[in-house]
Amino acid sequence: MTSVAREVLSEQGLDPGLTDVSLIARDVLAAGPVDAADAHRLTLETLLGDGPGPPAATDAPAPPQCPPSARACVDVDGKRAWMVDAGRVTYGPVPVTTGKPGYETTRGTHHVLRHVRHDHSRLFDSPMPYSTYFTVGGMAFHQGRLDEPSHGCVHLGRHAAAHFFDHLRVGDEVVAF
Repeated sequence: MTSVAREVLSEQGLDPGLTDVSLIARDVLAAGPVDAADAHRLTLETLLGDGPGPPAATDAPAPPQCPPSARACVDVDGKRAWMVDAGRVTYGPVPVTTGKPGYETTRGTHHVLRHVRHDHSRLFDSPMPYSTYFTVGGMAFHQGRLDEPSHGCVHLGRHAAAHFFDHLRVGDEVVAF
């Protein structure tokens, strides 16, 4: 299944390292047995940000770089994110894309500042559904394509973006490492 995700990305001339293809495969397979055509279609839908959702709760330990005080963590290099509570994963990991060169996602400890359900970037003329802002510079978790890097935001698929939007509260800690 990961080969299908790599194939779909290379068909578009894109780097398979843009997102975590193993999580894309996991999400596609979670829908049940699929034939090759369905696997390709579901993979493309997932990369476009509108595919099947990830598992809701895993109760696994959070990665060591994710402190117990965090409510969400982003592994910028690993292209994945989690929602956590007291050091335990409550949602995810989910595949993400992060900032491209020159627009890198800011690493460090941040706090949720605000939510905007139907936002639109005027600067980049791009829709940003389910925006959960966590830097004063405008970085946010939001629904976006998983087959292209962002301008610093953390792109999530639709289901994951809605979950982060619904469950993160203003003031919650977000750690990007």
